[in-house]
Formats: sequence, C-alpha cells, structure tokens
Amino acid sequence: MNFLLLVVVFLKFQTDPLPNKRVLLFGLGSGGSKIAIELTRSGVGNFLLCDPDRFEYANVSRHEGDLTDVGKPKVQLATERIYKINPAVKVEIFCENIFDWDSEDIEKLFSQADLVIASTDVTAVQLLINRFAYRLKKPCVFGGCYEEALGGEVFFTLPNENMPCLECLRGNLKQPEKLGEIDYSNATGPEDYQGQPGLHAAVDFITCVEIQIALGILLRESETSKLAKMIDPKKNFLLIGGMMGEGFYRFKKPFDIFYQPLKGPRKTCPLCQVQNQTQI
Repeated sequence: MNFLLLVVVFLKFQTDPLPNKRVLLFGLGSGGSKIAIELTRSGVGNFLLCDPDRFEYANVSRHEGDLTDVGKPKVQLATERIYKINPAVKVEIFCENIFDWDSEDIEKLFSQADLVIASTDVTAVQLLINRFAYRLKKPCVFGGCYEEALGGEVFFTLPNENMPCLECLRGNLKQPEKLGEIDYSNATGPEDYQGQPGLHAAVDFITCVEIQIALGILLRESETSKLAKMIDPKKNFLLIGGMMGEGFYRFKKPFDIFYQPLKGPRKTCPLCQVQNQTQI
C-alpha cells in the first residue's frame, strides 16, 4: 500500500462516523458473533459485549468459533476475532448476566451506547433490553431465527418516533407456534431422533439482513448513506423466510421477505403508556 493510499484510508477513518460509534450487543451466539464481526468489518469502532455463556462443542456447526475455542467465554471468542480484523477497535466484555446488577448500573451501561442490539433468543431478556433502551431513548435492534432457521425476523425501535416497542409487538402479534418437547426416552438409534438444527447458512441469511439494518441506523446522521435512507420508522418489522420456509408461519414461498405493518404504540402497552404519560 503506497503512502497516498494510506493517507486516503486515514482521512476516511477520520470522517466516517462508524469508528466513533459504540454498539451494546447482547448475545454472542450464532447470530451475535456474526453481527460483532461484520460490524467490525464495516468500520464500527467500539463494542460492549454481553453474554454469560461459554463456547461448547455443539456451537461449532453454527458459530463463528471453531474447535480450538471450546471452553472460552463467548465474549472472549468474539473479541479475539474482532482484534484480528481491526486491533484498533475498543471492546469491553461482560461475561455475566448484567440484569443481575442494580438498575442504576444497568442504565450506565446502556447510556454509553449509540445502538443496542438484542441477539438473545430468550424473550424475557429481550423485553428487559427493550425496557432499558426505550427508557433511555436508545435505538435498538432485535433479531432472531424461528425453528430450524426456516425463517426469522428483525424488529427495531428508534427514540422519539412514536413507534411500537417490543412490548407492543409481543403482546399484540401472533407468534409462530412452538413445538412441544419430543420424548427421546425410547430412542435406540439416530433414526429415532426428529428434526434438525438450522443450517449456518440459513441463520446467516437472516443475520446479514439484521446487520445492514443496524448499520443503517448507525449512519442515520449521514446525508450520503444509502443504508441510512432505507431506515423507515413505519417499516420496522421485517419477516424473513428462508429457502425451506414455504408454508411455515406467514411465509408463502421460499425466500419470502416482507415488512409486517404494525399499528402503535399499542394503547394497552405498559411501557409506552407510562413513558408517554411521563413526557406530558
């Protein structure tokens, strides 16, 4: 790389808003690890990573980690990958359930973020993230896969946009039916086991959409970003069907992707209504 090119790269780094942005990311599993790494590749310069779990053998098939990472905290694994891409990135890791903290300390953590991303599949935790992000007026992205990664969704909220929050969505919209537990007590061989995990490629198909939405939100202050122009508060719930998703949930064909219209905030939502009354 010649000197002139180095100068151009340096100037772009100085003027691009992404190196100065800080992302608070919950969940460093198959989706969250991908998000952290791709946001790093895109130029995001600061991360707060939260996940209490460690990397296991079962994670290898769908995670950014490999067999050499088994036993590591997932936040450590993601940080190592981030530094291999850009050692100038600043990362703080929290290998614990931060919702065990005092409310004041949780708010301090959220207050540092330009964007909050909930990449955990635990609904109760997602709702907690929603409450703190909404209360502190932080944009927030929620993403996840349905069973066997047949499809997934990306939902986001923006402060001061009079949008439905995650409490509105989960209390007002029919969700995919969960299958009951499968009894394997009489299994005698592999042929007796039902179902299969979602392919890594199917998970990535959904996660990569979420990453672009996250970047669009981070770049909303940019007048030239095409991703930023795609962020529409009235289109904040995207359903993403995979190749095998036909006939599942609301997907009518393979790769069926559409925005689900929402009305909100929901009048009976405890979070939105309390917040709105406080502002009056």
